[in-house]
Amino acid sequence: MLLKTLFKESDHGQYRAEIHQESETDFYVEYYSPAGKIKQMQYNNSSVLFVESMASNWLSSIKVLNG
Repeated sequence: MLLKTLFKESDHGQYRAEIHQESETDFYVEYYSPAGKIKQMQYNNSSVLFVESMASNWLSSIKVLNG
């Protein structure tokens, strides 16, 4: 279930992170650039606050997605 979507506007277009909840403590985030989906990352046994922080950190260029 889609829980929340975070956005960032830049000169290159819109970036977004979609937070999905699978169970009370299992989440995944889909990361998108203006060109489309970049990556999906799973966060098991996590809190929603932690997952939101990971998504926000990526949008703020603090978190780097590898692979």
